[in-house]
Amino acid sequence: MRQPYFPIGMDAMQASKEYVHLEGEGVKIGKVKIRHRLMSHPGGCYSYAVEEDGRKAIYSTDTELDPADFDRTPANDSYFRNADALIIDAQYTLEEAIEKRYWGHSSFSLAADFAASWNIKRLILFHHEPAYGDQKVGSILKSAAWYLGHMEERGIQVILAREGLEIDV
Repeated sequence: MRQPYFPIGMDAMQASKEYVHLEGEGVKIGKVKIRHRLMSHPGGCYSYAVEEDGRKAIYSTDTELDPADFDRTPANDSYFRNADALIIDAQYTLEEAIEKRYWGHSSFSLAADFAASWNIKRLILFHHEPAYGDQKVGSILKSAAWYLGHMEERGIQVILAREGLEIDV
């Protein structure tokens, strides 16, 4: 939240803030384990995997999926594989993602490939392009669902994030 990536500084916020620097394998709060992973975005960005009672949800906003995110490494496998839900940046169409490479955002089709690659059960498309209206965002959801429906790996539920949405994991 600093220039040139964000126009308003932290001092403009009225709330009290406490920052905790995450290190190592994450933190445990009660039965909930929270892990983090550096993702691709100018200025840096983290995704968070929240795990409890054998269920896992990953929150990954401001993420430009990188080829290394698809690599079959032990770290990627432990973090991404079999997640029950992935809430991920899907701001662009594939064409826009290619045009805006290194801007720090992904496309719905890359998110769909990623979800299928890691056997993720629910894909929640998030961080919509601010210039898009509801009709365009809705068409992205339909395209992503169609795209996933024609892939080898079936059974991935595609959901469009919207105000007030609640999902049980």
